Amino acid sequence: MFKLISLFGLVFIGVQCISDDILQSSANPNKADTDVKNIDVFRQLLNQETIIRMNLEQKVQQMMADLSTLKERTEAGGKTCMYQLPSEQEIRELKVQVEWLKTENNALRNLSVVGEREILFLKEKLRIVVSQLTDNQRFDTNTNSEGINDKIQVLQKRLQDSESKILANVAKNTAAISELETQHLIYNATINNSISSLQESLNQYESNLDSNQTVSKFDNLTKIGFTASVTSSNWSWNSGTLVFPNVITNLGNGYNASDGVFTAPMVGVYVFFVNVQSYTFNTIYVDIVLNGMTKVRTMAYGYDSKEAYEAGPNLVVLSLQTGDRVWVKHHSGIGYYYVGPITTFSGFMI
Repeated sequence: MFKLISLFGLVFIGVQCISDDILQSSANPNKADTDVKNIDVFRQLLNQETIIRMNLEQKVQQMMADLSTLKERTEAGGKTCMYQLPSEQEIRELKVQVEWLKTENNALRNLSVVGEREILFLKEKLRIVVSQLTDNQRFDTNTNSEGINDKIQVLQKRLQDSESKILANVAKNTAAISELETQHLIYNATINNSISSLQESLNQYESNLDSNQTVSKFDNLTKIGFTASVTSSNWSWNSGTLVFPNVITNLGNGYNASDGVFTAPMVGVYVFFVNVQSYTFNTIYVDIVLNGMTKVRTMAYGYDSKEAYEAGPNLVVLSLQTGDRVWVKHHSGIGYYYVGPITTFSGFMI
């Protein structure tokens, strides 16, 4: 008897766990991602609960039949039963448990009906979601198609605008090219005229060049100029021509280094320059003369050790005839100094 009660208890606990699982499963219908998957599991749990309930009812009925049979045999045979019969209290408790099981069974049936309704609700919700997804896909497809068509129209419009601009540019460039060709013809005519004029000028120049070739050759000979210096100091020089034997330049060969005289090779205007350096603190005066006549004078004044080795420069511009002679001569004083080309005589035609 106690084994049967324990069996009823285990069955009751199993039914209660299954009921709790069903209740928990039905309590969360708002999870969109798991509702569809839980439908099949929920159906399996309901099927298992129905099977357990039917088996439990069969066992209770079998147990009641066994109790009745056992009681009848005991009363008919008058024999002492080897098993202890359940008391009235235990039978009442079993009846209470049977009633409770019936109540629980009815509750499970109600839950089963609620579960079926929830399954139908979930199916309808799933159908709505699938329908919305299909509509969204159609809408996206239509939207994309409309967007592509709009872009194609925009591109076609841009292409037409580009073609119009290209045609306009071609027409404009054609006109510009035509104008450039006209200007090119004008420039060619101008250049040809200029070339003809230049050719005439060149021919005239060559003719004049041939006629003046002798004069041009003579002009090359008009480059006349010289520079010369003394080669040593002379503290006692006090008369005569100052000769500059060291020739630095002598274009036209007008200067004579042996006597210190420049002879003009042709008519022209000449510039002459002289510098004399005094010897220690002596004083020296020299003149630039033309054909023996003094033109300019220079002085290097020396007085004492504080005024020694003084310079005396001067120049003159002279108009010479061919054969005129120019030189430097002593006027007064004594000596001149040499420390390189410092005492010098120069001249050139301008």
